Amino acid sequence: MSEIANQHEINQSYWFKWNDYQNHLSDVVRQLLEENCMVDVTLAAAGERIHAHRIVLCACSTLFREILSQVNEDHSTIILSDISVQDIRSIIEFIYHGEVRVPVENISSLLDAARSLKICGLNEIDGLEETYSVVNNRNFNDNNEDSMTVIGKTEENVIDTLQHNYEDLENQQKDEVIDNSMLNKKKKRRRDTTKRDYSDDMLASAINDLKAGQTLIEASTKHNIPRSTLYMRAKALGIHLNASRNEYPAECMKAAINAVIGGSSLQHASETFSIPKTVLWRRIQKEGYQILRSEMKRSYGSDKREAAVKALERGENLTKVALEFKIPKTTLFRDKARLVDEGKLPLSFWKKRKTENEELKKSRLEEAVAACKGGKMSQAVASMTYHIPKTTIWRRLQQDGKKSEHSLNLRKQRIADSKHNIEMKVEEGSDFTYCEVSSEIPITYIDENSIPGDSVIILTAEDMDGLNLEEGRQIIVNS
Repeated sequence: MSEIANQHEINQSYWFKWNDYQNHLSDVVRQLLEENCMVDVTLAAAGERIHAHRIVLCACSTLFREILSQVNEDHSTIILSDISVQDIRSIIEFIYHGEVRVPVENISSLLDAARSLKICGLNEIDGLEETYSVVNNRNFNDNNEDSMTVIGKTEENVIDTLQHNYEDLENQQKDEVIDNSMLNKKKKRRRDTTKRDYSDDMLASAINDLKAGQTLIEASTKHNIPRSTLYMRAKALGIHLNASRNEYPAECMKAAINAVIGGSSLQHASETFSIPKTVLWRRIQKEGYQILRSEMKRSYGSDKREAAVKALERGENLTKVALEFKIPKTTLFRDKARLVDEGKLPLSFWKKRKTENEELKKSRLEEAVAACKGGKMSQAVASMTYHIPKTTIWRRLQQDGKKSEHSLNLRKQRIADSKHNIEMKVEEGSDFTYCEVSSEIPITYIDENSIPGDSVIILTAEDMDGLNLEEGRQIIVNS
């Protein structure tokens, strides 16, 4: 009894099934094709090459099976004539994916190519009826895309062979259709909200206003057209755009300039006439006016200024000196800095005013000036980036420019002096006189004392061992 039981256990077997085997295998094959991995067949048509796998072609075409079974090469090339590249690509997609979407006008050529290549699944379709059965998916109505599958009566056999995979494919397509439909609805709503609110006539009128001299902001606001749209159209048409800078009344600008010329400071004129100080300064520089601060505006004379400087030189407090002589502290501060630079005041007097972050500010100023010199930043951008006043950066650039110009002039002067000295030395130590001769004959300067009295020197353009004269010609040398 035990022997029978053991025999039953030995004969017992288990059945393992991979439910997702077909999907996994097809996915791997498609991935290999996409990565162009382990392809061993090339289909050539109309000068283009399409790669594929031999085993896949043999599994889906009896013609390819007959051809490739007789080939021993590792990689074969099959030249297909009278078949378009588009049809071959569609057939390869059908073989690897099990389906393909083809425009209506290409169906006949695709079926002819499939019949000639004996492609399974397409070879069974002998022809299409005049009346097609078109299945439209209503979920595509929102974006006006027609998803059509052309099915004839002769396709029923193919549909029967693929029926067991149709339900899963249909579910996947439904999910994709829902996702695409929602995405297209969102895109449609976004397009609806961003529709332009202007017509071509409005755009043409805005362009005409730009040609007439209006600024971009004025034309854009007047015709309700986005400034970027109007700007790009004007650039495409080559229209010169007028700068839309803030303009100040001519009377105010003239009065402010006259005030500065009369002795007022730029700051006071800027606050009085509501004009930025930099704008006022640039206009004065552009007009060529000279700013002459009248001595009558000062509450101190040159004697008081000299006495205050001497007081600072003695080490007195700057604020005390300013109150005593009634001189602005900023003026005395510049004098004190000059005294420190000249060595008339110890450096400790200068350090008292410096804060702990003075070195950091100096480093930021150096970086800002270097960025402006290198063309990486403008003065305004460097001012905001490194937190340094733009006027400070400007003054530093002016100082460096003057220093570099001065050093360049000194270098040129040194070079000129050295050349002049060399020429003078050559002229003093030479017994010969040099002259410029425009001739092709090489000139050699020879001392007359080294030439015998009966010698003759003949200058020639080429080296010669002897002198050949024509008959009847001679050289006469008068001694």
